[in-house]
Amino acid sequence: MATRGRLVQVLRDPDPDLAEVNLLIAAEGRPGLDIDARLGEIDRLAAAAGPGDPDAAVEVLRAEGFTGDTRVYDDPRNSFLDQVL
Repeated sequence: MATRGRLVQVLRDPDPDLAEVNLLIAAEGRPGLDIDARLGEIDRLAAAAGPGDPDAAVEVLRAEGFTGDTRVYDDPRNSFLDQVL
């Protein structure tokens, strides 16, 4: 229930944190999800990429081993940020 309340708060912001929104939605199906840890991981990746450089972000994600799911592209888990991380 706490995640739903937080989701409402975040969505009321004119510029909501979309990563947090995605993780709060994911927590509905996985109540033990550590949202703060996942947001920390996202912050770490963002800091490594630096601000405003999409090419650097792609390089960091590739270096970290992120790839697209070529076997089961339509798997719903590919849309949940916590599963991708």
